[in-house]
Amino acid sequence: MITRIIFMVCALIGSAGASEFSVDLIISPPDVINSESSTIYTIQNRGEPQVPFVSSRILLPCGERIESVLVELNEYIHLSDDTVIPPAKGPVPIAGNTPPIGPDPAIYSSNEPYPVRNGELVTAERLGGFHVAFINVYPYVYRPLSRRYGYYSRVTVHLKTIPDTELKTEQSLRISRNPAIMNRLSRLATDMRMLNTYPSVQSARPVRNLIDPEDPRRFLIITNETFKSVFEAYATWKEEQGISAAVYTTEEIYPESPGSDNPEKIRSFITEAYDAWSGSDQPLEFVLLGGDDEIIPVRGCWGYTSYFGTDYHIPCDLYYGALDGDWNANGNPYYGEIDDDPDLIPEVHVGRFTGDNLTNFENMIRKIQWYVETPWPNIYTTLMVGELLNTDPLFWGGDLCDEICDDPAYMPSAYYVTKMYDRDGTFSTTAVRDHINADGSALIYHVGHTHYYYLMGLNQYDIDNFTNTRYPFFSSGGCHTMAFDQATSGNAESVGEHALFSSTGMAGFLGNSRYGFSVWVDFIQILMQGIFTMDIPEIGASLSYSREQLIPYINNDLFRWEYYELNLAGDPEMHLIYDSPMMTELEAAQSGPNLILSWTPIPQATGIWVYGAPTNPYFVAGYSPAFDHRLIQLPGSAWSWTSPYPVGNPATNWYYLVMAVDDEGRELGRSNRAGEIDFETEISLFPHD
Repeated sequence: MITRIIFMVCALIGSAGASEFSVDLIISPPDVINSESSTIYTIQNRGEPQVPFVSSRILLPCGERIESVLVELNEYIHLSDDTVIPPAKGPVPIAGNTPPIGPDPAIYSSNEPYPVRNGELVTAERLGGFHVAFINVYPYVYRPLSRRYGYYSRVTVHLKTIPDTELKTEQSLRISRNPAIMNRLSRLATDMRMLNTYPSVQSARPVRNLIDPEDPRRFLIITNETFKSVFEAYATWKEEQGISAAVYTTEEIYPESPGSDNPEKIRSFITEAYDAWSGSDQPLEFVLLGGDDEIIPVRGCWGYTSYFGTDYHIPCDLYYGALDGDWNANGNPYYGEIDDDPDLIPEVHVGRFTGDNLTNFENMIRKIQWYVETPWPNIYTTLMVGELLNTDPLFWGGDLCDEICDDPAYMPSAYYVTKMYDRDGTFSTTAVRDHINADGSALIYHVGHTHYYYLMGLNQYDIDNFTNTRYPFFSSGGCHTMAFDQATSGNAESVGEHALFSSTGMAGFLGNSRYGFSVWVDFIQILMQGIFTMDIPEIGASLSYSREQLIPYINNDLFRWEYYELNLAGDPEMHLIYDSPMMTELEAAQSGPNLILSWTPIPQATGIWVYGAPTNPYFVAGYSPAFDHRLIQLPGSAWSWTSPYPVGNPATNWYYLVMAVDDEGRELGRSNRAGEIDFETEISLFPHD
């Protein structure tokens, strides 16, 4: 048996009262995505081999901190003597030229095992008082010069922890086993054997007059007195949607809440509400900041990249949701530095309405209410926009977009994807504008060069003058699209804000408050996985899930930068998809010379329309089937149709589309794939509520 042991000393505090425990991991071959009690990632250091690694998230004993970690690798399995593992491209800026990517010669000319470490303690974070250690384990071993590749199939992580009285007190005031937190903890931690060391009941924390522990709310809105009535009406609407909500003003909060400045006072108030309500049947989950930084001040956080240096004031609304510590442990004027021990896991999911006048807020609210209440025909539609990012080396935004939409782990195959890429010659500003104005897609993702005053070649005026009547959700990986701070965009406001403030445009916007990087793709991938695989429908909650899952990379400067700068402008409780993705298979079968289509009826449908055409135009988002392509109109209860066109005739080897409609002929759902009548295919219908 071959064994590698490396001892890592982490946050050495002392040994009095120390306790020890071990966690065993069974490691799968590198082509298997999930290992027992772990999640597989890939090293993304630029120029270094893209070797997989395992993220182990271990729940620590209550009231104890890590003193040391020892990672033991056992039972080596040799895989290959001729494996070529290419170098990682690594995170790179969306803006500006980047040097060519090549293998790191110090690594690739060596036969030393890579990585050189068995593992590392990345961080230890708390969620609702539960303390979780994030440990990156490196069981996959590559020797670049000889191309030898293998892995250790068994890993033991030995942890030594010591009591911490201050930590235990903080935890006792926050710990609650409400379902929302326990569901998140079960997704986050890969080992929870220490759960029984945590109390089942939270200690009582004193509360001030503003918070009534007996009147808990899931949704908290903070604005000022000027716009209180607007948000009270919004809170009433949320209540009608089944979400308990309450509105508080900065004029109420500032005199009552402790803090050295107004952002800290607001965060203290949110923390107090969270703690007071966490043990109830309506624990606080969502916070909406009702105004831009002139109404709800921004917390600027530190970030550094080798490309752009240091920024001490990255607008970071995560500060208002991640409630442990004060984000300024070293006491200097800057928040979010590494030695500030910033909290990386939000207890509550935060969104912001970045407006500063009544029209801004009324338009944002109207569009969100439309998105929630109005069935979007073909809501499973996505526009991917990818621009040219760099010429030397050639770098396409479309390549990054494809990493999202071409992988069914992130973008379900049910989606109708329209690609407008410089790479393919299909992108133009006019084409994008026309697509949006035609209500073409419910979801839009973009990678391209941007600033606070332009997006996809459109300026703020262009965005103000969209003519769409359905309002999609938009996210861009470009620079400064959500630079809502006065110091950057001033009174002109950012392009993302204009898309929200106008009477048309978007129902929500997820964008960067500073320079964009390619790691935006990683955040969007995991966000989509959260929605469609992990059943986290709320956009704010899925963004939090994305952050949690990417903590293994947090010590990479560019991941930390993106972690801070990615802000949600919109309602954090809004579901990206409001109808359930129930599918009914449409089968195509041959009976003699005839093609027979059959399906399971959709209860809501009063009519079924069958379309056919010799080409396949139907799944270009926004396309409305031509009337002369409608072959037959059937009652909603119909479940099959026999085509009059013989199978095998090339002139009628048509593509088919089946559409379900209501009694007014409005579309309720359509098939997501079409096949020629020569072969069997499966087509899905998506009913709308």
